[in-house]
Amino acid sequence: MQNRKKKTMIIAVAVIFLTSVLAGPALAWDPDASAEPSGAAMAGDLLVVRPIAFVGLIVGSVVFVLSSQFSAIGGNINQAAEKLVKAPATYTFVRPLGDI
Repeated sequence: MQNRKKKTMIIAVAVIFLTSVLAGPALAWDPDASAEPSGAAMAGDLLVVRPIAFVGLIVGSVVFVLSSQFSAIGGNINQAAEKLVKAPATYTFVRPLGDI
């Protein structure tokens, strides 16, 4: 039983070490370095990401309307409008196609 625990510990340490070594290049990747999005990225953005972002905009707008009374009392209605309505609207309609 003791031998099995040692093997399990060695395997766990090896997996953690290899994961950290292999994750280095992924963490060093700079998304701004790529020149233009691919056609697949644009199609995925148009067909999947934008509709989901639009639903998020609608939900955020409803939440903003429902919470606006409390936001006005708290004095942070502009911050609530920025986070719940303006940011999702900008992400949905202003952002370049394929720039996820």
